[in-house]
Amino acid sequence: AIAGGNCVVIKPGAYARASSHSIARLLLKHMDPACVAVAEGDRTVTAALLEQRFDKICFTGSGYVGKIVAAAAAKHLTPCLLELGGKSPCIIDRSADVAHAAKRFVWGAFMNGGQTCVRPDFVMVHEAVADAFFGAVRRCVHDFYGDAQKSEWFGRCINDAAFDRLPPPI
Repeated sequence: AIAGGNCVVIKPGAYARASSHSIARLLLKHMDPACVAVAEGDRTVTAALLEQRFDKICFTGSGYVGKIVAAAAAKHLTPCLLELGGKSPCIIDRSADVAHAAKRFVWGAFMNGGQTCVRPDFVMVHEAVADAFFGAVRRCVHDFYGDAQKSEWFGRCINDAAFDRLPPPI
């Protein structure tokens, strides 16, 4: 939207306050305030924004909130783009370069604490290469992050609710 010359109102996520504030500070420092506004806050701010008339609404997040956004947009026939994630399988067949596949899988799965909508959320591995692949995954995680308990680069769940949504590993 910005690259196309449009004015925008950006509402960063409410749970990562430090990141939200950094985004707001940087946008307001480097962008024309006549074209870019940032609305920080919780769901009350989101609700107030959804009462306004916009030319288009773009939302990235959960299906639950996506339904709320779509319903609010429908009141004014506002076009909306919803990025609600989905399933992103990773398939490793017997011909795969296991070390290369593991490196790509770990990068995609762990980037941004694993909280991106296109992260690989499950992996199917041919039994002929399964042991080698999962061994390579363990090595890649260690190479990328070292001791995950101490690493400042290893992403954590943002809150208890995010942790509770994690499925069992198998």
